[in-house]
Amino acid sequence: MPRRLILLCAFLLMAEPAAADEVLLTNGDHLTGQVVSLAGGTLTFETPHGELRIVWTTVAGLVVDEPILVTTIGAEPAAARVAAGDVPGRA
Repeated sequence: MPRRLILLCAFLLMAEPAAADEVLLTNGDHLTGQVVSLAGGTLTFETPHGELRIVWTTVAGLVVDEPILVTTIGAEPAAARVAAGDVPGRA
């Protein structure tokens, strides 16, 4: 029995935590999941409970754990990190 416990503890210590993005909404709600896209003023966000479509102006903050591909008009796509913004609706 102690050997199994030691193996289980070793396995859990080696496991990496899952990457998670965070969204803070203007109403104070906090969501954890993964950003899928931001287009047409709508943030698509995948959670363990399903995919959400969130109106961008209701987003107070956004933190993306891994770099994402950002595309803007007139420029080549580039990898970027997104951190919390200081004004609702702006990253």
